Amino acid sequence: MQELEKETYNFAVQTIGFVRSLEKAGSNHDLAKLKTSAAKVSTIFIEAMEANENKEFADNLRECLKHAKHAHEELNKISVSDTESPSKELDRLKSSLNRIEKQLEEISTKLIY
Repeated sequence: MQELEKETYNFAVQTIGFVRSLEKAGSNHDLAKLKTSAAKVSTIFIEAMEANENKEFADNLRECLKHAKHAHEELNKISVSDTESPSKELDRLKSSLNRIEKQLEEISTKLIY
């Protein structure tokens, strides 16, 4: 679980950096939703890890998964040229998010609450 906590944090930081680089490049994409969802993936997972009750953990984990799926939708809306370095970063973010979603879904299937 600590590894997943690190991965969600790294995803949030890298996504925010990616968004900022697109904004500096004058991107016409609406990036605010992506930035918010990516940050919430990390913060809500951290809240889940710090939960005192099982129900609180389960609720936070489900909320985290919801934001991960939303971030995935927002990432899929972004298109960059294959020759640009942002293309590689976008692929890396999608791959990282796929791993996070898979792990969150696996955990959520085991939740009782």
